[in-house]
Amino acid sequence: MLDTNNDGKVDRVVLTLTDGGPGDEDGVVNGIIVDPGLLATVGPVITGPSGGAGSSASQKTVPENTLPVTQFTANEPVVWNIAAGTEKDLFTINNDGVLQFVSKPDYENPLDIDHNNTYELKIAATNASGGSSQQTVTVHVTDVGVPIFYSANSVPSDRSLSTTPASAQQADQIQFYAANNNTPGTIPLKAWQNILTGDWFYGRADVPPPYACYVERPEVVLGGVLPAGQGAFDVHTYLNASGVTQIMGVAAANKLGLLEHGYVDLGSAYVFASADEVPAVTIVGTLA
Repeated sequence: MLDTNNDGKVDRVVLTLTDGGPGDEDGVVNGIIVDPGLLATVGPVITGPSGGAGSSASQKTVPENTLPVTQFTANEPVVWNIAAGTEKDLFTINNDGVLQFVSKPDYENPLDIDHNNTYELKIAATNASGGSSQQTVTVHVTDVGVPIFYSANSVPSDRSLSTTPASAQQADQIQFYAANNNTPGTIPLKAWQNILTGDWFYGRADVPPPYACYVERPEVVLGGVLPAGQGAFDVHTYLNASGVTQIMGVAAANKLGLLEHGYVDLGSAYVFASADEVPAVTIVGTLA
C-alpha cells in the first residue's frame, strides 16, 4: 500500500506477483504468470478494551474468580479466534467477540507462565474477504480486595475509612474493595486531612487533593483500586462546601442523595473502580 501524494492516506495498492509463486495459478516458473488469482485484502479494524480502534495492543484488568474478560468489536462482520499467546489455551472467544477465561482465575494460584497474574494472548478477526487483523491482549488478574468501611465520626456528616467496621451493624456496609498496592494494573489510594477543619479527603494517589489546605497522611494505607471502567462498578469521590469527603459507588451516592445535600461529584480525576462483584448500596448513618 502506497501513499503516492504524501497526504497521509493510502491511495494505491501494489501487488507484486512472482512467477510460480502466490497468485500464479499454474505454480510453475516458466516465464508466464497465468490468471493471477491473488486478491488484495484489507483486515478489519479491531477495537479492544483499551488503545482505541485499530490499536495493535490492549489490556484489561479483572478481579479473580471472574470468567468474562472483555468484548472485542470490529468495523465489519468478522470471525473471531485466539491466534497465539503463551496463555491462549486458558481463554475462549465466541462469535460476538466476548473473551473469557475457561475457568475462573485464582489470584493466589495463577496459571500464567510467569505466575504473576498477567496473561498474554493474541486475538484475530477475519472478514468475509479473508482479510485478517490481530491484537495483542494483556489480561491482569487482581485480588478481590479488602473491604473498606466508613467509620462514622462524632460529626454526623463526616466519616473516616477503615478496613474494619465500626460496629456489628456496619459489617455489611462496604463502600469499595481495595487490593494490595503491589497488584498489577491497580491505582493506589491516598488519604489527606484538612489542617484547618480536621476533615479527611480520600482519592487516587496520582491526583492531588482539590485544596491546598489538605496534607498527606501516609500512615493511612488504603490499598489499590482498579482504574475506572475496569471493575464491577465505579466509585466516585464527592466533596461539599465544608470540605467533607464522601467516597462510594454511584448507586450508594444516589441512595443517600449526596447531590441534593450539596455535594459535588469531583469528576473523572477522582473516579476509580471496585474489584468486587457487587456494588455497595448501603450507607453508614445519615447526613446532617
